[in-house]
Amino acid sequence: MGDRSITISIEPLGTLLHSDQEYTRTLKIDVSYDLGGANWFTGKSEPRGYYLGVSVATERDSGIFRSRLFGIGSGEAVKTLVQPADRFSRATMAKIVPDLELVARMTQHVLTRLRENDQKEKRRVTLAGKAVAA
Repeated sequence: MGDRSITISIEPLGTLLHSDQEYTRTLKIDVSYDLGGANWFTGKSEPRGYYLGVSVATERDSGIFRSRLFGIGSGEAVKTLVQPADRFSRATMAKIVPDLELVARMTQHVLTRLRENDQKEKRRVTLAGKAVAA
C-alpha cells in the first residue's frame, strides 16, 4: 500500500534480546487509506477511508536479510478511522491532521500492551541504554 500511506513519525523504542538474537524496535505512526470491507481478523465490516495507525515494528538485520515483525492481534498495532472517503486522494490524505490527544491515547495503549506482552513472554528489553528484565 506504499503510495496510499504517509508516515507521520518513526521513533526508536530500544532493543529486544530474544532467543540470543537482538532486534530493534520502532514505534510507527501513519495515516493510510483503506478500501474497507470485510476484516477477516475481527469478523466485522470496516468503512472505506483514511485511518490513523500506531504500531510497533520489531526488526532484525542479519547482514544477509532484514526481517520485520508486527504485533498484529496482540494490541501492539491499532488503527482508527479519522475521515470516511469513497475514493483515495493523495491531496486529501496530505491535509489530514490527526488529533494529538487521539495519537497520545493510541500510543499509550500500544506501549502498555507492548510492556504487558514483554512481561508475559519474559523478554529482555533495553530502553535508552538500560537493560530491563521483563
